[in-house]
Amino acid sequence: MVDKDSDVRNKRQLARNNFIHNFTVNDQQSKEEIGDLADITLKGVMLICDRIIETDRDYMLEFAPDKKIIKDTKINFSARAIRCIETEIQEMFSVGFIINDIDDISKESLNALINEYGLDCKQL
Repeated sequence: MVDKDSDVRNKRQLARNNFIHNFTVNDQQSKEEIGDLADITLKGVMLICDRIIETDRDYMLEFAPDKKIIKDTKINFSARAIRCIETEIQEMFSVGFIINDIDDISKESLNALINEYGLDCKQL
């Protein structure tokens, strides 16, 4: 279901980090592409998707960062889709996920990735 009225901006616990590099996020189980990483924190992610993503469901997600940052490591995590909103671009959706579980290696890699490619939204 597409949620056009959701406003979670006031519920955020960490500052979002937009990315200046494109990362494709896949479903670990189906190996299907879910979408492209738009912003991320250690508690959640937002993807831009070309289809509606079912909400209130857990997904096992993964993406492979630039090998200059993290060698031979994919970032893997479990996340629950909490909202799916159609963007201004027709048939493109902004999908918010809460990270449920992430292993220590992926968390460390994610921190390195945010530091290298993240652009703090407050600076925009």
